[in-house]
Amino acid sequence: MPAGTVRNPAGYLRDGYSCFDAKSYGAACDATVAGAGTDDTTAIQATVDAAAAVNGVAVIPRYARTTAPLTVTNSVTICGPGGAAFTGTGATGYAPAGGIINAAWNADKITVTGNSSTRNVHIHDLAIINPSYASYTSATAGAAIRCTNTISTFIERTTVVGCYDGIVFDGSGTTWAPSLKDIEVALIKHDGVSLTHGSTIGGIGHASIQDAQITNANGTVMTGAGLRLNGVSGGSFENVDCIGATAGIHIGNTVQSIYCFFRNVLGDTSTLPWDIESCRLSEFDSCYAATIGGAYGVAFRANADDINWRGGTMGYFSTGGFYLAANTSNLNLSGVMFRSYSGGGAASPFVFAGSTADVSIKGCKAKQSFDFTGAGCALGASGHTGLWIEGNEFNSAITGTRTGTGNRITLNRGDDI
Repeated sequence: MPAGTVRNPAGYLRDGYSCFDAKSYGAACDATVAGAGTDDTTAIQATVDAAAAVNGVAVIPRYARTTAPLTVTNSVTICGPGGAAFTGTGATGYAPAGGIINAAWNADKITVTGNSSTRNVHIHDLAIINPSYASYTSATAGAAIRCTNTISTFIERTTVVGCYDGIVFDGSGTTWAPSLKDIEVALIKHDGVSLTHGSTIGGIGHASIQDAQITNANGTVMTGAGLRLNGVSGGSFENVDCIGATAGIHIGNTVQSIYCFFRNVLGDTSTLPWDIESCRLSEFDSCYAATIGGAYGVAFRANADDINWRGGTMGYFSTGGFYLAANTSNLNLSGVMFRSYSGGGAASPFVFAGSTADVSIKGCKAKQSFDFTGAGCALGASGHTGLWIEGNEFNSAITGTRTGTGNRITLNRGDDI
């Protein structure tokens, strides 16, 4: 979008939607990012309720100060008047021209509660900001947007700054087709974006996140994850940057996720960029991992299997690129470039912590110019079955137990050629 362009939600009128301007319901919309302004909580809620009664559009024309959660229990669109693209020094982005300024720590700012009437909620061109965002590490609870057991909730061109959690989809019922596009989440204490079902694989179905920036790059790392996934089935994640978290991307720490597809997803400047605990039947293409003082780039835990990881780059780790826990199986890892700049001289591209089954490593490179002196692969002493390591470029020989049924280890530069 060219600089200065403004989106006009009145365009919904041409599509048969009714627009409700918050100022017509008594909102002053005079808030500043510093937190000054009239308390518009009642007026904004009245606007949303009126729009929801007819599946309409609630427009917050400028910034409004609220002091309590905005609640949504019916189908509705909530948006600002649009926004403008900007290009700054070393950065580009999208600045919503309207939104919510809420200084309440430890409380949700917008809640969407699922029921038979809450379908197709759309939140777009909106900023949700805590004016005390510089003190975000003091937060102990609360999300900027919390969606519980919802169906077809779409969040687009939305910015979140200064909360305990950023955007959360949760609940023990069914969450279906949550979609996030062109979002920015910054200065978050715990989880940037979380899609978490309480108990069921597939409890969150057909999730989509595209073009998202989730970052604490200039602050304290998130104590949780940039992106957390539990119980997701059929997820698509593309062009997502997770920067500055304990775990950049954390998959399946309580409930397994399946049939998830990742493309150009970055776990960057995180203690553990990718923590894959319980995940099956999933694909990773052109993804990136870089630690901040961490041991590994990607950790596959015991319940990670049936995974294809193709291409991408990883570096800045001190011990290993990929960590493969005992009992991992059916992993195909290919075409990865390893780079290590920060004291990674003893690092190995692949570290095996126990016996594995049907692991394939092909066409990966750990270039001499990037300071690898650890084993090409550190296989450990436990032995493996169906291990295939072929056509890689390592700086050092493969170490550990190679014997096992169906193993093939050949044509690896630095090892047998």
